[in-house]
Amino acid sequence: MESTETSRGKKKLTDDGFMFTFHAFSADSTNKFWRCVIRSCRCRIHTNVNDVIVNRLGHHSHRSDAAGVKVAKSKANMKRRAMDTMDLRSQIHNQAVRFTGQSVQGQMPSIFQRARAQNETPLPTPADLVVPDQYKFYHPSPDV
Repeated sequence: MESTETSRGKKKLTDDGFMFTFHAFSADSTNKFWRCVIRSCRCRIHTNVNDVIVNRLGHHSHRSDAAGVKVAKSKANMKRRAMDTMDLRSQIHNQAVRFTGQSVQGQMPSIFQRARAQNETPLPTPADLVVPDQYKFYHPSPDV
């Protein structure tokens, strides 16, 4: 059973290409109840406290999305890197999609600005940038 993190820092479980979010604990707190991320789907799974599947309930009303699972994992990793490092967006994105297939790359969104804004991480700026005087001011040409 694989898991990934949501944008709010919660856990999502994956099972056979389907993703599940935590719903509730059992009355005696020995089991966890998980629901499919597609709200209209009635499929549920029950796990023990170590996230090992104990029971599967219902059938999915939609197809599995293995690429969507990989996209969710890549997004979580990219957000974490955007907040923790000062790497450029292109570096983070290229590293995240380097070993993924085309189906995953086509679904990758641009998530960097919001992730950094939430963490209040400034964008990297070049320290040794020198702008020549001729480019500091606008001088219209007399022909215009």
